[in-house]
Amino acid sequence: MLADFIKYRKRLPKNMNVYLVAGTQTFTSDGLVPLNSVLTGRYIYQNQVKHFTTIMVSGDNAQHSDLPQNTQIVDLINRYILDHAQKVQHKQNTPYINDQTK
Repeated sequence: MLADFIKYRKRLPKNMNVYLVAGTQTFTSDGLVPLNSVLTGRYIYQNQVKHFTTIMVSGDNAQHSDLPQNTQIVDLINRYILDHAQKVQHKQNTPYINDQTK
């Protein structure tokens, strides 16, 4: 599967922003997804998309199922994804991001 992702990575939109989020309870896993699986995403996205960022959180609420409620992750989503999307929408003066229709 990874080989297919790498093989077709040139098809990724060049204007895409990618955030890979890894939770680490044991510094090897979030209890479900091995850390190396998350970090391998760099072979797919690096130098293929506009922005590529890997974010690692540890400690409280770093287990896989806890990540959506993790305050660090929620803050990052609000700051870098939701706020950015609202700024793009306002800047373009359109009700849809990147002129996409429903």
